[in-house]
Amino acid sequence: MIEAYKAKAGEACGSLREAAEQMERTFEVIAEGLHQAGKLRWEGFGSWEVRQRPAYKGRNPMTGEPIKIKASKTVGFKVSRALRERVQKAPRKVKRAA
Repeated sequence: MIEAYKAKAGEACGSLREAAEQMERTFEVIAEGLHQAGKLRWEGFGSWEVRQRPAYKGRNPMTGEPIKIKASKTVGFKVSRALRERVQKAPRKVKRAA
């Protein structure tokens, strides 16, 4: 992913290391926004939100014994209409078996 970012950004980001640092800062901004507000919207890309998962009963797959699974938080992502349409219009690359 970093190589693709570097290829698109060209000379603006310099080395692969600088591209990786820029991506890491972007992810930090997303994480901080979710931590503070619980939601983050990136115009033309999508939106993230913190979602609550309730506690529930599950089963240990090894023993079949019932277990309690604690409530937790997870991050949900919803792709924007603009990105969804762009992906749908993109040509598909077909991988051939060697």
